[in-house]
Amino acid sequence: MEGRYQILRKQFIRCMLFLVIGIAVAEAALYFVAYRTEVSWRVYAEKNFWLPLFINGGGWFALYCVFESPNVSDRWKNFWSIFYLGFLCTTVSAVHYRQIPAIIGCYHAPVVWSAIYGDERLSHTTHVLSQFSLAFLCSFFSWYNGGMGPNEWGIPIIMLSLIISWALAMMLMRFVREKDEIIHLHKQDYESLGKRLLREPMTGLYNHSAFYSLLEQKIRERGDAPISLAIVDIDNFKKVNDTYGHENGDQVILYLAEVLKRHCGEEYFPCRYGGEEFAVIFPGLKGKEARAVMEQILAEFREKEFAWNAGPNITFSCGVYQHDSINMTATELFQIADQMLYKAKLGGKNCCVSGL
Repeated sequence: MEGRYQILRKQFIRCMLFLVIGIAVAEAALYFVAYRTEVSWRVYAEKNFWLPLFINGGGWFALYCVFESPNVSDRWKNFWSIFYLGFLCTTVSAVHYRQIPAIIGCYHAPVVWSAIYGDERLSHTTHVLSQFSLAFLCSFFSWYNGGMGPNEWGIPIIMLSLIISWALAMMLMRFVREKDEIIHLHKQDYESLGKRLLREPMTGLYNHSAFYSLLEQKIRERGDAPISLAIVDIDNFKKVNDTYGHENGDQVILYLAEVLKRHCGEEYFPCRYGGEEFAVIFPGLKGKEARAVMEQILAEFREKEFAWNAGPNITFSCGVYQHDSINMTATELFQIADQMLYKAKLGGKNCCVSGL
């Protein structure tokens, strides 16, 4: 959510710069259209052009510094963006205090904009500050000029309209929040479904499809770092199933998956791409290093004694190969690692064979 507001603030600061320039241009145009015959440019510009431009421009630069500061929290950055918008509105209203529509239009902006951030406290604060600023501004000029004439009757209307704007802002905020919650829930469901589709349901390891996608991805991302692949096949697994039943065979698979996950942690990627066939992707490891890890896994696995097993402990064979060419594909790496596995089988099983 904060990432979205960060982008929103960047767009806001650009818009405010254009608005500061636009206000100055509009004031200059207003002089030549309406006031050129009544007052000189020097007198008009001091109050309506240069002073607002200096104040608004200085405020914009201060806001820019706040946005760029890593020491200011996101919530305070959101607040200062609304505060600056109200500050800008006060400047415009002070220059055109005799034009009630200008005052009405100005102070609606920060109140409505506060709803965008979805922060009720921020919206309440903005509404109170807008009401206070409006009351102070109107009271000051009423005292300064000995009364605002017929315009002072519009003050209650302005305050009422701000309350209406605040109520609409709260409705908008709650609507946006509900939509965000729905989107967030859908996103969580989608991510959860995506994870389930990548995992093999029995062991929780990456499945056949995920294995090839991961291998291709890690090869692309490796840069100059090595990457190795291990292929594992449980020895005489068909005999285990035929002799002791598939339920006991499943215990062997689950135990091997448990050992693989324990040794691989978050660094490496164990996968089950077939019945009793497993693979482990080792980003950052050379072939000899990956083989050493697999030998530790084999040493732990073959020590396991299953209560139902009357024969020798169950073992596995493993082939390991390091990616050795820029142009080598994931399929080619798998095929060579599989050849290493075949050599391990021919060598008497219960061992790891590596290349490179």
